[in-house]
This record gives sequence, structure tokens and C-alpha cells, in this order.
Amino acid sequence: LLAQQQLATSLKLLGKYDEALPQLWGVYRALSSLLSPSHPLLLTASHDLASLLLAQGALDEAEPMLRKNLELRMSVLGASHPATLTTRQTLAAALRAGGKHLEAVGLQRATLKAREEVLGPMHPESLESFGSLVALLTMLGEHDDAEEHQRHLHTALEDSLGPNHPLTLQAMNNLATLLRSLGRNEEAKLLLQKVLEVRSEIFGTTHPSTLSSMSNLGTLLWSMAELKEAEQILRVAFSGRESSLGSWHPQTLSSASSLGSLLWVKGN
Repeated sequence: LLAQQQLATSLKLLGKYDEALPQLWGVYRALSSLLSPSHPLLLTASHDLASLLLAQGALDEAEPMLRKNLELRMSVLGASHPATLTTRQTLAAALRAGGKHLEAVGLQRATLKAREEVLGPMHPESLESFGSLVALLTMLGEHDDAEEHQRHLHTALEDSLGPNHPLTLQAMNNLATLLRSLGRNEEAKLLLQKVLEVRSEIFGTTHPSTLSSMSNLGTLLWSMAELKEAEQILRVAFSGRESSLGSWHPQTLSSASSLGSLLWVKGN
């Protein structure tokens, strides 16, 4: 079971979600038949499974599993245990993805505070929570506060983890998204081009993170009326998501919608 779980983790890191999912379901079901619901190994398997379901857009399955996981981890491990904080972070991401922004902000602030107290403010997991909070503030329209926090986060991550670390790249991507929402498209374009370049080198062109960068850059170029380059990038993003995530994944459908709208504007 340990080997199966490690295989699933490796597949997830490679963006092969469809291959990882049956492995994690197998581990979870096997452990469920052997251990009590509150056993730490089963809770780890439950969290890993819910996290992957979240990545695939299966919010109806992921959110209740994460709520139950959090309840049990708080009971068994305590509210400030790193594993409990990990579940809180993942649940906040699920709430954000499901549009429950106010609940997500409250949970995210509490998670950030606890992680900074337990792990320190420069720990990668504390910085992850910081970035998630900034993204939520952006969604809620608190732009000035969000930009100040996001620039601070990007600088801190770059100094702590290096310019090519996944968390640093995500912070740069989030800053670009924020700048775009403020109409500062040229600044956003430069950042998104850099993120795409580095993610392509590190993860490859078919990894979900790389495809997300393609989609973000493509839609920005479209809004800047750079339609030819936008179409090329959006076609690659759609094709890559369809191959790696499936035709009916929310991200694939989002890419299809963006590409279709662009083609309609061009009269094609």
C-alpha cells in the first residue's frame, strides 16, 4: 500500500491525475477496511485523495471529504498540528474553488496565523497560505491591500526558495493576475511570459501548471488585441488540457470556451 501511495503521489506531481486517482482510491479503500476512521495513515490517505479530487474539479466529492478529515485530525492531532493545518489549507482552496469566498477567507486567515506561529513566517507552507489569502483578497476586490501583500510574498519566496521554485512561480502568476485586473496589462504580460517559460522548462509543456500559464497568457493577449498569438497559445492550452485532463474537466471546458469565443470574434 505504501508503494501504491508513493506511485500515486509521483503520478500526481507529473500531472497524470487520471492515472493517480484509481491508485489513491485503492489505497483509501484498503486502509478503510483495516484501520479505524481516525487512524493517522487513513487520514493521510483521505486527504491525499480529496486533494486530487479537488485538482480534478470534483468539488462535490472533495469538500465533504476534507471537512470530515479536518474534524478527525483536529480531534486526534489537535488544531495546531501541521497535518491539521494542511487539511485546513486544502479545504480553504476547495471553498475558494466552489465560490464560498467569505468562508474561505476566514479559514485562510486562521490557517496562515497558525502556520506562522507553528512553522515560522518564512516556512514554505506559511508562504503558501499567505499567497492563497492574497488571491482571495483579490477576488473580493481589495486590490491595494492584495498587491502590497502579493509583492511582499513574491520577494520573500524568491529570497527563500529561489526564482524557479513552484511557489515562487505561483506567486508571480498571482501578481500578474492582480495587475491584469487593475488594467496594467503590459506588466502582467511580462510576468506571465516569464512564468510560462520557466514552467515549460521545469515541468514540461503538458503539465497542468504549464497549461494554466498558457491559458492565462492567451486570454491576456486576447484582451490586448494580439489575436494571432493569443489563438496559437489558446489552441495549445486546449489541446494539452483535453489530452491530460479529459474533455469534460472544468479547465478543459474553460479553454474550449476561451478559444471558441476568440474564434467567434475573428469571424472563424
